[in-house]
Formats: sequence, C-alpha cells, structure tokens
Amino acid sequence: MLSRFDRSKKMHFLTLGAMFAVMLIFNILTTLLADDFQYSFSFATGKPIEDFSSAIDSIIAHGEQINGRYFAHFLAQACLLLPPIVFDILNSAVFVATIYIVYILCSCGERSNIFLISIFAFVWLFEQDFGQVNLWLDGSCNYLFAIFFGLIYIIPYFRSTYKDKAISPWLILPHTLLSFWFGGYLEMATVGFVGAACLFVLVDVFYFKKYRSLCFIPSIIASFLGLAVMVFAPAQASNKMAEFSFLNLLSTLGVALLMIASIFPIIIIYIVLFRRAIGEGMDKRVLISSAVLAVGALCANFIMLIARYYALRTSSVFIFMSIFATALLWGNLKDKSISKKARKFALVFAIALALALCVGLVDNIVSFSLIQENGRIIEEALSAGETEVTLYRPVPFTKYNGIFGLRYLDIRNPDGWPNIHFAKYYGLDRVFAKSYFGDMFGGW
Repeated sequence: MLSRFDRSKKMHFLTLGAMFAVMLIFNILTTLLADDFQYSFSFATGKPIEDFSSAIDSIIAHGEQINGRYFAHFLAQACLLLPPIVFDILNSAVFVATIYIVYILCSCGERSNIFLISIFAFVWLFEQDFGQVNLWLDGSCNYLFAIFFGLIYIIPYFRSTYKDKAISPWLILPHTLLSFWFGGYLEMATVGFVGAACLFVLVDVFYFKKYRSLCFIPSIIASFLGLAVMVFAPAQASNKMAEFSFLNLLSTLGVALLMIASIFPIIIIYIVLFRRAIGEGMDKRVLISSAVLAVGALCANFIMLIARYYALRTSSVFIFMSIFATALLWGNLKDKSISKKARKFALVFAIALALALCVGLVDNIVSFSLIQENGRIIEEALSAGETEVTLYRPVPFTKYNGIFGLRYLDIRNPDGWPNIHFAKYYGLDRVFAKSYFGDMFGGW
C-alpha cells in the first residue's frame, strides 16, 4: 500500500495540493507584522506607498537609512501593494515551488511522494524561525524568496556538473541579469549559492575539462556586481557590517556552531548516505555536486562571522542548502531500502511532523484571534473619535508563528518602534499594549 502511494501520480498532485493548502492556511493566519507597518510608508516622503514608482523612490532612500537590500525590500514594498490574499497565495506557491525544485533536481526522474514529503518535512522541522522566514511578509520577501531565486540561479551550474548539460546560448543574457538581481538580494544567499556556483565552474573546468563552463563568467561577474551594490550601500556599513572585534567574532561563531548542532540529524544522515553512495559506486558527478552544495551551505553559515549579530532566521539558507545536498544523495541511491532501525527513526520524524503541524496551527489560530480582536478595538476607537488605544500583544509559543521572535507591539514603550508605525498605519496617535496572559510571561 505504501509503495502504491509512493508511485501514484494522483497522490503526487494531492501531496503538492496538501502542502500548498497547509502553507496557505498558515499564511492567511499571518497578518502584517513588525516591519510590515513601517514598509507600508515611503522612506523618502513618509507617505503611504501607493504605486511602484513611489516604491522605487522609497527604496533609494532605504539604502541611505536602513541597509543595502534594495531588491529584497523593493519586493516587500511591492507586495504590500497587493491585496493580502494575493500575497498569501503567491507566498504559498513560492514555498511549494522551492520544495518541488529540489525534488525535481534530485529525484532522477522517478516519482516518489515519500521523497517529496521528506524534503518538506526536513524544511518544516529544521528551519529556524520558520514563521519569520516563510510567513511574515517582509521576512518571506527577504529569505524565502532569496532561496527561491537562489535555486533558479544555481540550476545551470548544477546541471552542468551533475548532468553534464551545457547551458543554452539563449539563456546566457537572462541568466546574467538574474545573477545581478540575485547577487544583490541577500548576503547569506549570495555567498552560499554564488560560492557553490564558483565551485561548480572550477570543478567543470579543472577536473572534468569542460571549458564550456567559462560561459558562466558573465553571470559570476554580474553576481558580484549585485553584491557590491548591496554591500556598498550608504547604510550598509553602519547598520549591518560589524566593526571587527574578538567579542563579535566569538558571539557570531557561537551561533554559527549552534546552527550546525541544530541540524545534527541531517548531518548524520548526509554522512551515512555519502558512505552508502561511495559503497554503491555512485557516479562521481553526483558525489561532487552534493559536496559542492554542502560547502556552499557552510559558506552561507560562516559568512555571518563578519556580521554584527546572527539572527536565527538568517540560517535559513544554510539549512536549506544542507537539505538540498542530502536530498541529492538520497535521490540517486540505487538501493533506497532502509533498515528496520532507520524505519523507526522515519516513523519518529513522521510523528514529529504531524505534531509540529498541529501545534503550529493552534499557535497561529490563537495569535490570529487576538489580532482580530485588536482590529475590533481599533475600529470601535476610531468610530468613537478616540486616537489612543490599548491592544493585546499575542505571546506565540512556536517557531511556526510569524510573531515568534518579533516585537508585534512594545508593552513598555508606546512611543518607540514598532508602536509608532502601527499607530500611523491605522491613523492613531498612540498605541499601548498589554499581554493577553497578564504577568504569566513576565509582561513579555
């Protein structure tokens, strides 16, 4: 029965549909949060963003005030122009597409619904700050979309080494333009995917003697030009790049090592699969491609050593590339049978996935209900001519909630961020906040 499910074409589409439905429900339950209120206004004029031209002016000013992620934050401000349900659908589709691209690249043309679900499960279980990365609008535009663009960017390099396929001459120009866009999109994604791309080219040229890969040089150059635009933005040095200090280095190194420890099961699985692959005499192109992706993942992780801090959401590129490298080995094994002990671990992962889905759903429903109550309070206040309100601050308890790790409202300082932008967005003068759970969580 399990075998029939694994190969069924009908179940394949149902599985994809179920993934999309899950993500859509979680997206709908995630409203505007934190930076979203600030990004609804132009950094140039302070007025609401009304069209794409005002978004462009805003992002130019953003590069002088906040950071150099021009492309990512332009996309965020553009998405804020869309009706919420349109973004929810788009964001859910992009998430499922990132999973499916990895599945297609690694499955060797053989349909396997279990393999597809496994990739989804590993992302769901191991990605840090899942809600911030995949549900929160500004976070998704920065991190989820960066991974999506990174996968599209890496495909020609990957196929050249993995499948010995040359890139079509017609794709060189559009890929070069994409490379510039991606290079300036997100620091960790650029270092991870572009670093892997450079390694793919070096392997092709110096190991496989495939000099056709030199046609990727314009794309590589464009990637670094995009990175330069981001890094040398006026605000980047002061707001993002750290003054090098031993204390900073120790702090970010500690978190970088913690990220590696957080995916320890993936690392163990990768090592086991790599050993099995060598024992099977797997094509060296597969082994090399997987190793390149793993190195790219490590680059995305340890580039944070030169940053001022290492927010957990920034590990998303490292974790996703690690899953990609592992999936490539699994998808290419001739003998995919697993031992009885491994089946027990697989069952544990399946139960963990089901529990995480349920708990995450409950968490999001609770927060969404409180936010809806806040909306009712705001409407009543505005109708009564009041300009000051006291709202509830949700207290999320899982990483599957977009508010988890974010400051939805500040309880202690109504005149600071993000309360001032929240108030401005709703046409209020002042917003106070209190925890729905009182002092149970210390007023957090």
